[in-house]
Amino acid sequence: MQVPVARRIIGLGSIYGKTMRDSRRSILLVAGFLALLVIISGAFVASQWPDVATRAEGVALTTVLPAVFTGLYGGAAISPETLGGFTNWRYGLIFFVLPGVWSLIALSGTLTTEMRRGSMDLLAALPTGRRRIAVQKLGAHVTAMTVVMIFVAVVLWAVGAAFGTLPGDEIGIGDAAGYALLMWLAGLAAGTIAFALSIPLGRGAAAGIAALFLVGGWLINGFGDSLPLLDALSPLSWASWTAGHRPIAGIEDWASLVPLAAVVALAAIAGVLAFERRDIGAVGTVRLPALPPAVLGTSGPMRRAFGERFATAVAWGVGIGVYALIIASSSEDFQRIITETPSLAEMMQAVFPDADLSDPGFGLQLLFVQFGTLAIGFAAAALVGGWASDESEGRLELLLATPVARTRWLVESALGTYGAIVLTSLIAALAAAAGVILAGGEPWQALIGSSVLVLYGTALAGIGIAVGGLVRPSLAAPAVIAVVVGILLIDILAPLLELPEWVGNLALSSQYGEPMVGNWDPAGVIASLVLAAGGVLIGAIGFARRDLQG
Repeated sequence: MQVPVARRIIGLGSIYGKTMRDSRRSILLVAGFLALLVIISGAFVASQWPDVATRAEGVALTTVLPAVFTGLYGGAAISPETLGGFTNWRYGLIFFVLPGVWSLIALSGTLTTEMRRGSMDLLAALPTGRRRIAVQKLGAHVTAMTVVMIFVAVVLWAVGAAFGTLPGDEIGIGDAAGYALLMWLAGLAAGTIAFALSIPLGRGAAAGIAALFLVGGWLINGFGDSLPLLDALSPLSWASWTAGHRPIAGIEDWASLVPLAAVVALAAIAGVLAFERRDIGAVGTVRLPALPPAVLGTSGPMRRAFGERFATAVAWGVGIGVYALIIASSSEDFQRIITETPSLAEMMQAVFPDADLSDPGFGLQLLFVQFGTLAIGFAAAALVGGWASDESEGRLELLLATPVARTRWLVESALGTYGAIVLTSLIAALAAAAGVILAGGEPWQALIGSSVLVLYGTALAGIGIAVGGLVRPSLAAPAVIAVVVGILLIDILAPLLELPEWVGNLALSSQYGEPMVGNWDPAGVIASLVLAAGGVLIGAIGFARRDLQG
């Protein structure tokens, strides 16, 4: 029986349609979040810097810091006096990393997850060639990414028209489309690399390597001017290849998109051929060096959970730590800038009245804590997702066949996951302390202050564990991501919209005081401990009363 085209599109009788249908929530989430950032940026520029004089003040804020501090934004601002230029500078990191993270997560597992579960055998038994299976799954994600970028381009154009107050603020539809095209290619480059590597290496290793290209490439481009070592690696960074193409900021380099498009095409072809020529179910894995017996996972749920999250925790810790090391080791430069710029010193003292601006930890407080808490939030989501996979992928039935009570398994495995978050935070803390030592300071405050990552990460993980235990495992990691994004939006919107103080206080990340300079707020500490402990308790009660779910 031939299935009508309309029904194929909604997921009936078509691998492509089913994959599109499964992606509908991701499309709405990514498109909505990116569009909201564009609207926020446009509204901020229009309300805070509506005329030439105030716009000049805004431009000064983007140029007062040296390259080592603006690296996370992708380097020096391009045409920050325009709405499009400021938007590109302020949110470029999210615009070019978020679509890539979505893409690499989706494409690293689109084939391998079904192969591991055994459902790929059923698909392969249908009169559909293996090449067509891979092409349709890949094509569905490309379509989903295209839908998102078309929407973002329209929003960019509309925001330029609605909020532009000075000449140059308008964003032409062609410029918006060119910017969205770059975002589309950058996102798909990370995704197709993960897609190509997922069959021979497995989902985790493929996603990790793709993430290294994605985030590492952005940091290479951003910090290359201040760190010669990273500058030498610029040929490996597609962010560096395309640094001259930012149409909404007034610069274009269409030729730079050609090699990036070639990466997408070649990686996509390699992924399809790898799937076509490998046996169903023969998914490769990367073997790490042998772990110490304490983390091998052979002595109960806690050690097993910690051992299985060990590699992921180390990877996240190294990534966060590199940024902490860069910021901490540059604290002397930051202090010199404050000394030489009285107006900046006055502004900093007004925002942080109890802080010692000469303390090396102040640079970490100002430039690391927000990024660190955001990163540990996504790390917690990844670790909780691994914890939940025991149930969602069917392994938990075997684990509970041993003499292990349900409540004990959840509590101990949750504590093992918390241990992985502690490991991630410890690595980042050691890197921050090393940076302070290089800058000639005392490392102890950086070590103690970095415990904010443990508090924040375990609090978010507790939310995910509560949802996974009480409702279903597949919602655990998405719940953590939703909270992370929600807190980020509160941090951005509360001051911009002058919302009531209690709304801003909902952002847990802003409730710790100034830990890097020794000024702690007990409210954030207590709230984090309650969420971490309460999440395990709620998850254990819920898990003990419901059936296992796949």
